[in-house]
Parts: sequence; structure tokens; C-alpha cells
Amino acid sequence: MKTLTVATFMSAILAAAALAGCSSGSQSTFRPSTESAAISPDSSAQLDPFEKLKVYVPATSPYTDTGIAVTANQHIRIRALGYASHGGCGPSCGHKSLRGPNGLSFDSPRCSQAQQRSTFIAPGLACFALIAVIGSPSTGTPFFVGKLLEYEVPASVSGELYLGYNDSDFSNNSGGFHARIRSASL
Repeated sequence: MKTLTVATFMSAILAAAALAGCSSGSQSTFRPSTESAAISPDSSAQLDPFEKLKVYVPATSPYTDTGIAVTANQHIRIRALGYASHGGCGPSCGHKSLRGPNGLSFDSPRCSQAQQRSTFIAPGLACFALIAVIGSPSTGTPFFVGKLLEYEVPASVSGELYLGYNDSDFSNNSGGFHARIRSASL
């Protein structure tokens, strides 16, 4: 991560002001400091309206903690890319087991039959898809994320944001999704 010193930042501001003709006619007495105070994003788990967080969600684990605490009525946006393979059908499946963040629609016979045979972490949602839960993965209500989600956190919900891979057996999976999360309070 690049850091910007206060001196460099202020010098750039003064140079831009001079180029724009923002001179008051009198000579400035500002002298940039030589101290290196780094300007960097806030390291807290709350994101400001313009900050993004990148999280890798492996298909080999049910949930990944994003480190973001969300609150009631907060707006979050999640975009995801990547591919994951659910290995349950063996080598004969080849590329058929490779899925993007949208997974396999629950309405498809293959997904609904798979969910009848085994316990997926988010029953009724798309199989092998990117999902999320707020709070605890064991007690929170999972929801579909897929490739893109614009979501307002319900008024009755707050807690850690977890992203997950909707499957029942994670031991034979590979790959995962790269998610970018943007959050802002409404």
C-alpha cells in the first residue's frame, strides 16, 4: 500500500492551487513539515461510503469472516468473480462442476435433488453459489449474493458479515470467489 506523507500531500495541494491560479497575491508563509505522518484508510472494521474491502471466499470452507460489522439499515454492495468446483460428481463431470458466484439455480432439478439428498448450509438457495449471513453462521439467516448484490440490512439485524459457499461437502471442492464489498450507512 502506498503511503502519502503530509508534506507531499500539502505540496501537491499548493502546486495544484498555483496551477489553477488560486493565488491571493501575497506570498504564502506555509512551510511543509518534513515529518512522515502516513495518510491511510481507517483500519476499523466499519467501512466508509467510498471504501472497498476485498475478500477471498474459498469453496473448501462453509463461511469466511469478512471482518466487517454491519448494522441495521446499512447499505452493502457485494460484487464477486471467480469459479469454484464442487467435486461431488467426480472426474467424469469435468467442467460441469465448475460454477461462478451465481451457482446452480435452486429451481434446476440437479440442485433441488442435491439438496434433498444432503444438508446444504443454505437450503432453498442456489447450490454452489456465493451466499452471506449476518451475525453467527449457526444462527443467522443465509441469503443469496451471487455475482452482484445491493442489500439493505434489515432493521432487526446487525453483526459480522460472513460470506460462504453453499454446499454440503467441502472436502472435495476447489477454487473460490473474489468478493469486493462496499458499505455505507443510510
